[in-house]
Amino acid sequence: MILKEWLLSKPCQNQGFILDGFPNTKIQAQALFGTESEEEEEMEEEQESEQVSYNKLLMPEFIFSMDGQDKILLETALQHDQEEERFEEDDIIKAISLYRKLTESGESVLDYFYEMGILPVQINTEHDGSPTINEIMEEVIYHIGPLRNYENLKIETLEEKQLREDAEKEHLLKLKQKQDDEQHSLKLLRQEKMEQWAMMVDLLKEEEEKMLAVKSIPIRNYLITEIFPTLTDGLIEVARVQPEDPIDYLVSLLQSLNVLMIA
Repeated sequence: MILKEWLLSKPCQNQGFILDGFPNTKIQAQALFGTESEEEEEMEEEQESEQVSYNKLLMPEFIFSMDGQDKILLETALQHDQEEERFEEDDIIKAISLYRKLTESGESVLDYFYEMGILPVQINTEHDGSPTINEIMEEVIYHIGPLRNYENLKIETLEEKQLREDAEKEHLLKLKQKQDDEQHSLKLLRQEKMEQWAMMVDLLKEEEEKMLAVKSIPIRNYLITEIFPTLTDGLIEVARVQPEDPIDYLVSLLQSLNVLMIA
């Protein structure tokens, strides 16, 4: 359906649309607003209890229905036809009669909306006399609200989006700066502790060396007085003789010197 494709186009979906005088019957409304995935007619008859679906992209946000006495409708149509010269009085009477029959039989376009759970706004002239076009427009505006400037709304939305993105960027920068500062502080603290640890290790080594030096004084004195003189004489003798096995010779020499010292 060409009309259906046009209503789904970007201009209609973005800026909206107005349908005047169509659809006229429930069948036309089903064909226009129904979903593409509806069951076949036979399946629909078997599943009449199920909720009927409609295409939300096509369904109008507001639905207005004007009704009144046949006499008023006829006079209004005749006055309009005098300018347009489209229909004769008999044609208008037949159209009104057909509309009444559709309404009584439950096959009117309004019945379709009732079945969808959508209540049209009724503008009835029977009790209000013959309202002027300005009065009708006032009632329409009362339901749909004042004019909407979508362009300004879009600009405001973009500005709000830009402000939000700027705020998020600033928050992320502050968060990153805070993390960098914390990492720098941790690095300095770690470095300070490492320096303190190194100083403590140096102090411990120095104390250990002092203790070893103190403990080694008696041993060193013993070596100087008791061991080194005899060992030095033995080494000098080994160097003079130069035996084939200097170790055995040194041992034998030290043993003989020990025997002589004992004797």
